[in-house]
Amino acid sequence: MKGMRIAIALCLICILLATNFGIPTTITASSETYVFDHVIQWPDGTTEHVQIDDDYFFILDGQKRKLVGMVLTTFGLPYGEEGQFFLPENLALFDKELTYLESIGIRVISVSLNYIRWDGWMPTLEEEEQGYRDFLDLLYQHKMLVIPGLFTKSLPGFNNLEVLDFSWDANSGPVDSVGAWAERWADIVGSYPNVVSVIVE
Repeated sequence: MKGMRIAIALCLICILLATNFGIPTTITASSETYVFDHVIQWPDGTTEHVQIDDDYFFILDGQKRKLVGMVLTTFGLPYGEEGQFFLPENLALFDKELTYLESIGIRVISVSLNYIRWDGWMPTLEEEEQGYRDFLDLLYQHKMLVIPGLFTKSLPGFNNLEVLDFSWDANSGPVDSVGAWAERWADIVGSYPNVVSVIVE
């Protein structure tokens, strides 16, 4: 359950969807408290000071902004099986979509990073980590502020109301548990400077 506590502790905000994005307003930094405060160095070498104040507004380089976010789905993709967002062909489609979203000023992305360690998908821990990182690297390259989601309803054993850290056999693959997965997941997403919050089911 340590992993669940880590993931829940990362929950800072829900995604803010608003109109009039990109219009700065003046703030008084001396009286502000922040739930997120980090200088992000982007892949192109630029830096950006990203803060979220206690009213859950984004402040980018000292200017308070109303940002528009998008939800990217990792299901219903044209290549592979349902939920295989990590396949190179699907990542290429996400790259095109993110290029367009970045060009029109979208900065916040909410996305479900579902369980991918099924038999024949990513059976080892190293493959699982690489699958998540390939997708998160893409979001980082496009300068997105990311809110990944950890959802467990589709996992075998979710209907067990007595054992919170339920486990399953991943279709003849490894035996895993929700607590172990959540801990690995949190370690991966927590290593990205542009992950500003998480959603935990």
